[in-house]
Amino acid sequence: MENTAQQSPNPLIPASLSFARTFAPKTMADLRIAKPIMGLIENLVSGNYPIHVRNSIILKLPKGRGKTSLCSIIYRMALAEGIHTYLVDINTLTLSNSVFDGIMAHAKSASVKYKLVILDNLDVCDNDSQNNISRFIDTFEKTIFISTATICYNMDESLRTKSNIASVPNYTMVESREILDGMIGTMLGRKHNNISSVAMDNIIEKCDHNMRAMINYMETLYLYGMTSDRPVDDATINVITDVNMDDSIGDLLTCVRGDMFSESVDIIGGMTMRGKSNIDILFAIFGYIVKHPVLSDVENTRLTRIIGKYIVVLNSCDDSLYMNFIVNDMMKVLC
Repeated sequence: MENTAQQSPNPLIPASLSFARTFAPKTMADLRIAKPIMGLIENLVSGNYPIHVRNSIILKLPKGRGKTSLCSIIYRMALAEGIHTYLVDINTLTLSNSVFDGIMAHAKSASVKYKLVILDNLDVCDNDSQNNISRFIDTFEKTIFISTATICYNMDESLRTKSNIASVPNYTMVESREILDGMIGTMLGRKHNNISSVAMDNIIEKCDHNMRAMINYMETLYLYGMTSDRPVDDATINVITDVNMDDSIGDLLTCVRGDMFSESVDIIGGMTMRGKSNIDILFAIFGYIVKHPVLSDVENTRLTRIIGKYIVVLNSCDDSLYMNFIVNDMMKVLC
């Protein structure tokens, strides 16, 4: 029978590769979770955590450190131990009544004494929703609430003060190198001696030790290899990673002020082609207007609201089409 499988123009790169699925951490060891935090989680999922200490734990992780992966790992570990567990992936500003009803029904289950509620991205929802969660923590004191968050200082105060907060630090350079080395090795399917440690460190620094950003770079390298005959080496990596976000964001704001829609979209497209996700770009815009006093107070406030709104949207549906809407909304503020 004739082999009809798709062939890659570059034999070193597979024709089909699901990057998020292939490189997503499967265990706490994959996530390089430190032993004290790992021990805490193991106690939580085994039913050995002393409920009288505090029944709310917030795991604080940097952006791109693997919050959702960690929640999935905790959920699977708890199920394997026979622990009654309820997982909520928060990707909206306001939690719906159905979410609260689900948590309440789970926590009220009288037949099970030890129960877990896992709340991924708790800092994404607004303070009213967090306050409702805080009341649940008080009401259902025999249910353990495990939450993940990136930013804790602006969360509901009652929720913060009644929770134990355990911080997971960002990847070290050694850990990032191990992860990236494994990704490149898997993608190339052979030992990658033609990629220097300097080029790998350049990727890590550009990604700021963010695993999601590193996966984006791997996908960009894959697509680059699929559409060109160039080998994946230091020169190729330098092309992919050669993007100064501040310069690009400055040019973007200039084009937005000048009512140049197509040029603005092209600048965003250039950043995504070099490995930046849409959410990365939004965070970069926010970081830029914080560092550089280029906007008035009113413009700053309005633009920050737009960025916050679309970060929530892109968390649930990372579609590049939304970037066109963002540019249009930014023009309404700055033109």
